[in-house]
Amino acid sequence: MTSDEDDKKNADCSGRVSALEKSLALIMSHLGQQNQVLDQTVKRLDKLERATGLIAEAAMKSADNENAAHVWEGFSNASKIFPKNRTVIFWGRDYFGDNIKYAYLDFYEYAEKNDIECFFVTYQEQQYQQLKAAGLPCLPRKVEDWTAQDTKTVLGAKVLVLCNVFYPVEGKDFIQYALTRGAKTIQMWHGVPLKEIGLECMRPPTTYGPRNAEVLGASGVFDVFVGGSMAAQADWAGRFSFDEYAAIGYPRTDVFFRELAQNDLINVDVNALGVLKDANQNKRPVIVYAPTFRDHKMGAWIENSKIEVLAKHCKSQGYVFYVNLHPFEQEINAQLQKHYPCIECISAHTDIYPILKYTDVLVTDYSSLAVDFLLRDKPMVFYTPDHDEYVDKARGLIPGYEQYMAGERVCDIDALIKAVDGAVGFLQAPDADIYAAAREAVRQKTFDHNDGLAAQRLRGVIAKALDKD
Repeated sequence: MTSDEDDKKNADCSGRVSALEKSLALIMSHLGQQNQVLDQTVKRLDKLERATGLIAEAAMKSADNENAAHVWEGFSNASKIFPKNRTVIFWGRDYFGDNIKYAYLDFYEYAEKNDIECFFVTYQEQQYQQLKAAGLPCLPRKVEDWTAQDTKTVLGAKVLVLCNVFYPVEGKDFIQYALTRGAKTIQMWHGVPLKEIGLECMRPPTTYGPRNAEVLGASGVFDVFVGGSMAAQADWAGRFSFDEYAAIGYPRTDVFFRELAQNDLINVDVNALGVLKDANQNKRPVIVYAPTFRDHKMGAWIENSKIEVLAKHCKSQGYVFYVNLHPFEQEINAQLQKHYPCIECISAHTDIYPILKYTDVLVTDYSSLAVDFLLRDKPMVFYTPDHDEYVDKARGLIPGYEQYMAGERVCDIDALIKAVDGAVGFLQAPDADIYAAAREAVRQKTFDHNDGLAAQRLRGVIAKALDKD
């Protein structure tokens, strides 16, 4: 074969290879396009499946809500027509403490001797276990665990005792709520406020979420509202709606006047309590810092309070110092103690009143604890380092709130330390206490009774409601 023929064959082969390569490239390109189309199709299918799932979930929730509404209406009507008996339900709040704890513990003993049944209702496992361990009557935590007899018990309860917002906020506990709609309600609330509460909390209607609107709607009507004095009736009537007013005082303060019983120690930080009792016996001043919460800045504000400086000062002076944050903010206890080892916190979501019994100086701000602490007739210091921001961004303060601040008011840490030292001095020289007269004046306005018998008087209020048609 000649050289020209070889060249021709080589050229022909190269052409054919090139043509095959072009064909293969076209095929691969086509396959790539097909894969892209397939990928897009798969993604569309995924989106469609997710959308279908969301639609189905929404439909199920809608059906559940519709069913819940029917259940609510049925139970509410049943509660209003079900025959009532001598049964009293105590409705717990988010921890076992406050008025509801001491009212229940006192009335339970009274009920046993007077042919009355009483039960505690809680939606928290810890509270349920605490009460069961103490042998106290309470309904199962989960309504799914209620028997037919439990349902009958709640439907037949003639009196419901409260100390907090009573409404199935955001749909929670609506069954328990509906089953008690026919009971007479006694509302003790959980503190004499310096902040606006209940019907005072007005805002433009478009700013309300479901929770805020439901809480506003839970401001009554109550059959009986419990207060500390007759002079306060008009103030409470501006916050809540009620038919009768009972100026009997608050069961939570009864422990200030007597020795602590065994059940009083349920849900109490017994370690801190032991430290305080020991300090009292050894004449070491006990300082407790108990501020209220900040609606606009939950927990974060404490970092700027410089309270750790006071803690270090108290340690250097031999004072015992504890911090008790509001229950809404106590989740940061561990973080606070990690950053500031000098700070000791009262255990979260525990009952503070046995602690206050052994407190010598209360440092607070706008907390209702200051009003109850008047019954101890001990010095108080009001520390408000963020007052302008609080007034501007948090919940409003009631008109004339300053009249309840029967103690020195300070707004920086240096002034706070000086005021605390001054208050300790008043403990040692009561005649020099320049705020004693102010405390007495506010106490007389706020409390008609100063005897530690509020729970006993509450028995009479409940017994009257049981006997009333």
